[in-house]
Amino acid sequence: MPTTIKEMAMRLGVSPATISLALNGSPVVSQKTRAKVLELANQSDYMPNNFGRGLQSNRSKLIGYVLEGVNLSFFNNIMQAVGLEAAQHNYGLLTTIASTGDKDFMLQNQMKILLEKKIDGLILSLPYVKFAPFREKFEKHHIPYLFCSTYCDEKFSSVITDNFAGGYMAAKFLLERQCRHLLSCNIDPLRHAGNRKAVQECPNADLLSFSTPEEAVAMTEQFPVDAILAYSDQQAIDLIYMLKLKAVRVPEDISVIGFDNIALAGRPEFMLTTIGQQQTELGQCSVQGILAMLNGEDHYHRLLAPKLIIRNTVK
Repeated sequence: MPTTIKEMAMRLGVSPATISLALNGSPVVSQKTRAKVLELANQSDYMPNNFGRGLQSNRSKLIGYVLEGVNLSFFNNIMQAVGLEAAQHNYGLLTTIASTGDKDFMLQNQMKILLEKKIDGLILSLPYVKFAPFREKFEKHHIPYLFCSTYCDEKFSSVITDNFAGGYMAAKFLLERQCRHLLSCNIDPLRHAGNRKAVQECPNADLLSFSTPEEAVAMTEQFPVDAILAYSDQQAIDLIYMLKLKAVRVPEDISVIGFDNIALAGRPEFMLTTIGQQQTELGQCSVQGILAMLNGEDHYHRLLAPKLIIRNTVK
């Protein structure tokens, strides 16, 4: 049988109310008493009755997290941060991966499950257009939602990297290294706009855009490209591989810069120059945003600064 609050109170010679307050981190209880309670709870494998607590507070103590099945190496770090931050606040995490194909019925089913589980809040790392069909249902149930590291309208709560600043920073660095003929991925409009602003400030520099790695490689054969700004580190690594197949040297012939700073980017065989995102902070702030909205805040927005990571793929 699991240990109860009443049994713990008897063993420590305090009231059940004191045990409950200590377990919930109340400042009313002294640090010494709280330490004793937590030590006993750990030794006796005490498990809180979150179901009963949820009935009393009308909260499930669950947060949903939906991410799109792309760039998982990047979002895996965010997901871990979301899970750890949720646990710090005694919340559980329900995670689901949305299909990148045409299987919308799968996302519909996952959203239905999240609603049935009566989650308290929802973090979304997928485009708004995919969430739009379900938005009304979540608002009807008064479930706050927040977009994490994905482009959305400013009227929605979000935690994102300053993509315009990141795009500007990347292009500015290339221009400072005497690159003048830049090729930029146009998937993210804010990053691309940042690229464009930096190029406009530099005399004799020009900027072309591409959507896919294949298109980028083809354009290097048609135009005098000396630097490529990739949408992500994974795309940058793919581009470097494809350029090598064409006997194009990186960075001697063409410089390549990524975006994200995933673990793979720092491996010896790649040593990719990139724009780093604060992946842990993106996850932590997203959970904090959901909790803030649960406590009455109408709108939550955090814009995190990117950072230039200089390695070996820019000459």
